[in-house]
Amino acid sequence: MSLFNPDSKIMVALGKAADFMMLGFLWFICSLPVITIGASTTAFFFAAFKVLSEEAHIIKAFFRSFRQNFKQATLLWIVALVFLYLGVIGVMFYYKLDSPMRTTGLAIMILVMILYVFIMMYLFPYLSKFYCSFKMAFKNSLLLSIKHLPSTVLMIFLDVVVLVLSLYFTAMLMFLPSILCLLNSMILKRVFDKYIPKDSGDSDEGESFMTIDEIEAMDAALATEKAEMMKNVGQTDPSEETDNHEN
Repeated sequence: MSLFNPDSKIMVALGKAADFMMLGFLWFICSLPVITIGASTTAFFFAAFKVLSEEAHIIKAFFRSFRQNFKQATLLWIVALVFLYLGVIGVMFYYKLDSPMRTTGLAIMILVMILYVFIMMYLFPYLSKFYCSFKMAFKNSLLLSIKHLPSTVLMIFLDVVVLVLSLYFTAMLMFLPSILCLLNSMILKRVFDKYIPKDSGDSDEGESFMTIDEIEAMDAALATEKAEMMKNVGQTDPSEETDNHEN
């Protein structure tokens, strides 16, 4: 197979790399207002999963998710920022506290911040993949992060490594969002795929969540079925028309 064949592994890999760089640029532009970081990150992962599944139209997918999840993702982002602020204040408070409670309080706050990081590793990717309520987004993100602890730890480790390297190789900062999203989405896709019902209706672990694509496919099928029913209702049987005319 020729090196420059569009179907070669090298060309496919380069194409995916270009897609992730484009997504990184879109994420950066759409995150500039800061308040939109939640919606932008959700759209980032939604399109990233499409790239990994070899589905095209990433720009369309990005803005489609950005628009559909804007309200919920923005509210989640605001709540996440509030929790982060409270967590940092709590850590600083116990760190400066001159009391026997200092060690215990500091240990509790550090544990809370670790769980916060666990949740944030899954929160917006989960929202991009599954339909869920506001409360369920936080709950399932925490449960998944603990249930798949090796994957969670691996993501955090890789992200820290990339962030540290970017401090020494400043050119990486330009591609930092794309690199982080690529590494995380590859791991998260394997986790989320376990909760997507197979054709048999059973998942690997006996649990399943309805994905956005599945629900939209169901909605499209129902819309088509409804259209067919309306079309059939609008048509009358010729024999019935003849009988009615004769009568």
